[in-house]
This record gives sequence, C-alpha cells and structure tokens, in this order.
Amino acid sequence: MLKTESKMDLGVLCCPTCNTSVHLRDETRISCNSCHVSYPVRDQVPIMLDAESDRMFQNEEKECKGAELKKRSRGWIAYLYRILKAPSPTLIKKNIQHVIDLVHKDNPRAIILEIGSGHHQRNDVINLDIQMNREVDIVADAHKLPFASQSVDGIIAATLMEHVQNPGVILTEMKRVLKPGGYIYISMPFCYPYHEAPSDYWRASIKGLRYLCKDFEQVATGTEMGPASVFSVFLRAFLATLFSLGRYPIYRVLLEVFGWVTFPLKYLDLILHGYGPSDMDGVVYYIGRSKGMGK
Repeated sequence: MLKTESKMDLGVLCCPTCNTSVHLRDETRISCNSCHVSYPVRDQVPIMLDAESDRMFQNEEKECKGAELKKRSRGWIAYLYRILKAPSPTLIKKNIQHVIDLVHKDNPRAIILEIGSGHHQRNDVINLDIQMNREVDIVADAHKLPFASQSVDGIIAATLMEHVQNPGVILTEMKRVLKPGGYIYISMPFCYPYHEAPSDYWRASIKGLRYLCKDFEQVATGTEMGPASVFSVFLRAFLATLFSLGRYPIYRVLLEVFGWVTFPLKYLDLILHGYGPSDMDGVVYYIGRSKGMGK
C-alpha cells in the first residue's frame, strides 16, 4: 500500500519520463505502461524521479554538502549554536489554509498537491518533495510532475520557487496538471538573505510574481512578510558578519546571539502590514486559478 492511497487513486500518477499511465508492479516498484521505466517504492513512498532529475539533484546536493562541510561547526561552537538558538527573526502571515479551504469548498474530496513540502506534513494534501523524509508522500521533481494532465484541484508552492532552476517550467507543469478552475498558491521571497535548500537562485517582487503567473487568472496577491521582519533578519546577519571576522562557525553562533536582540523588531509588522506593500517586502504571494471551466 502506498502512503498516497488514502488521498488519491493510483490512476492520477503518470510517468515523469513520458507522461503516460503507470501501475504498481509490486510493493517495491511502480512501472510505466508505455516506456516501461520503473520507479522504486521505499517505505510506501513512490520515488518518481527520472534519470535526468535524479542526476541533477544529486549534483546540486553534492555541491551543497561540499560547501557545508567547509562551514561545519565542531566542538564547543556547535554546542553554543544549539543552546543559543534564537526565536525566528520573521513574522509571516501565511495564506495556505485559506487556499486549502477554497479548494475544499468546491470539492470536499479534492486532490491538493504541496510541492516542496519539506518536513511540514499536512494530512489533507499530497506532500511532494525532491528529498526523501518521513513526512513526504511522493518524491519527485517539480519540473516533471508525475501527475496526469488536469488531475489536480489545487497546488501549493510555499517559498519553493527561489530554490528551483527553472520556475517557468514548473509553472507550465502546474498549468498542465491543474483541472480547469483549479487553484494555485505561490509565495516567494523578495528581500531575504541567501539560503540553500539545496540551492538558492531567484527573488521576485509582487509584479514579478504576477508576471510569472500570467497564464493563470489572479484571485489575490500581496505580502506575507513585511519590512520589519526584513530589517530584523538582515540586521542580525549584518552584526554577525561584522563581528565574526570572516569565520563561519563564529558567524553561526553570533547569528543566534544577535537574534535574541533583533527578533522583537518583527512585531512592528503587526502595524506595518496594514499599510500594504512596501519597497522592503520580505515574502510575496499569489493566488490564482487555472483558466477555463470551473469558475
């Protein structure tokens, strides 16, 4: 039995290599009915990566791990980092549940896909990530979604697009798999420090995000993280950089030390959010619908 069986039928899946139907060959393999490529199943999770996607991800992860090994903290510095862990420097107003409610309002048995779900498991959506973990339902590449055309009612991509190589390709895939009238929710940083997961490529303003999503019908757009949170996260990074003398292990510790000083600044966003978008928006979002029927 697959983890996804309680959330969708196997017929919704397709081969990421040729976009045709698949079948469960046994408890350990899923096979394509056309090109006959097979994909492993581990701990009830389908690993729907074609050879190109798997190779690309392994190369990115290897580069990321190589850089991290040079930065890794050891001994007392690692211990300090753990015990000094500061509260989050940002205040984020997420709209994910609102979109889930919108989709379920139209169809209580709707299929909702969260791309780049990471370690945040939601019981009412299909959790998809390119990395295997205990919370994920399907391992796949967002550039080649293993779902049949017009098979999904809603798609969530929360702060994902900055980490992918080709956001336009992913949006084309979203358009392909969404049913007519299906919803998308996308959030993306505008002003935010570099952060690898495993890579970090892009930023977008509200206008930039609207342009990326031009093939969808806009429902709502706005800011999820305001200027006070931006100031908080950059100020602690600046202070840690200033006093770390170029040594990354010390920088990580100082990031937490200064984080205790700067994190209260984020609560100013409770006031500033009411002013609307600014030149220092931290995270912007877009809610849209697939054009066509179902309005």
